[in-house]
Amino acid sequence: MVLGVLVCLNYWVDVNHRVSSHLPTDHSWFEWLFSHGAYSVLHLENPLFTARQNAPDGVNMMANTSLLGVTLPLAPLTWLLGPQVVYALYLGGALAATAGTSYWMLSRHLVRSRAAAFVGGAFLGFAPGIVHHANGQPNFVSNFLLPLIVVRVFRLAEPGRWRRNGLVLGLLVAYQIFINEEMLLLTAMACLVIVIAYAVMRPRVAWQRAGTFGAGLGVGGGWPCCSPPIRSGSSSTARSPTAACRAGCSTAGVRTSSPSSPSPATPSPAPRRWRRRSG
Repeated sequence: MVLGVLVCLNYWVDVNHRVSSHLPTDHSWFEWLFSHGAYSVLHLENPLFTARQNAPDGVNMMANTSLLGVTLPLAPLTWLLGPQVVYALYLGGALAATAGTSYWMLSRHLVRSRAAAFVGGAFLGFAPGIVHHANGQPNFVSNFLLPLIVVRVFRLAEPGRWRRNGLVLGLLVAYQIFINEEMLLLTAMACLVIVIAYAVMRPRVAWQRAGTFGAGLGVGGGWPCCSPPIRSGSSSTARSPTAACRAGCSTAGVRTSSPSSPSPATPSPAPRRWRRRSG
């Protein structure tokens, strides 16, 4: 947790007026998403679609990095503290939570040394690539469910527990979809490589456990795949809050950059790590 606070320390100097100079538009976008979640809960609106972006057509939020698995549960905190403060709080908390669940996975299932598990957990939570994504992309540092998903995948072969393990795996996967699909896909590919490698090295044991593993995997992956697709109005996508401001729609109270700020495709100057929001 201390490392999480340290990574976000420069935000707290002026949390209501500072954004990442590396990805200022992404930073403002995710602050808007916290406002969107709070607004949807307060007004009992469908959070999967909004007309406050890409007006007047609106956007399908499931076609964007909407982070609904975080913004909706934290709606009361956003009402109380505002999206800028909640963004900074969540960013540090997500880094620390990822390190914590990674430590649990390593210490309980992979290594005997708690010191080794601590080092591994700290690296998984605060690796250079992860800290880099903390510059405006909190969805890529929200990896705290991934170690739990990996553990559940490898427990699918437990005899007599395939229904429970499959159901828990399915719930974790479904929730992770509402946080970050990209990291979920990468985790699934890594698990597939490990399962194939295990089958090659221990074919007899793998064959004996294949039925139980397959049944659990069918429970875990079957019901999310068989559920009806989410269709929420327009399939348009939006990334920049600036585009919505130009269209004249409200950003639900988020203080974003001015319309002259660079678009996501424009390299932003980064002589400093943090910069003030333009007025």
